[in-house]
Amino acid sequence: MHQESWVLVGIGRACFETLRPLAYSLLAEIVHHVRGDLSLSQLSRIIYLFSSNMHDASLSLSIHTTCARLMLNLVEPIFEKGVDLPSMDEAGILLGRILDAFVGKFSTFKRSIPQLLDDGEEGKDRSTLKAKLELPVQI
Repeated sequence: MHQESWVLVGIGRACFETLRPLAYSLLAEIVHHVRGDLSLSQLSRIIYLFSSNMHDASLSLSIHTTCARLMLNLVEPIFEKGVDLPSMDEAGILLGRILDAFVGKFSTFKRSIPQLLDDGEEGKDRSTLKAKLELPVQI
């Protein structure tokens, strides 16, 4: 678990399981509202945290979506900060890391969705398929 999470959700198992998604949603909201005022080094740490969360199978699909939306909202501030010649390289690296996170997520989808669709076709139970798509997929 990331050290930032301990501050927000505590260290007990119940705290971790129930409050962690809420804490990440709250953190994403805060970052979204101050994204224009963040430095490239702060944006780098945020991208690391939220791209890691996008690949964390213990988090729900809604948290993965929140992480993806946040990172897409960070593209413009990174681009604006990268206009300055000294920070152009660092901004390019951050944009590449965002792109890499999305490519990795699509790779995960490529492996997991056909399996879920096959499972849904076998039982013809769409409610089960919907439940599997809403829960994190363990690969």
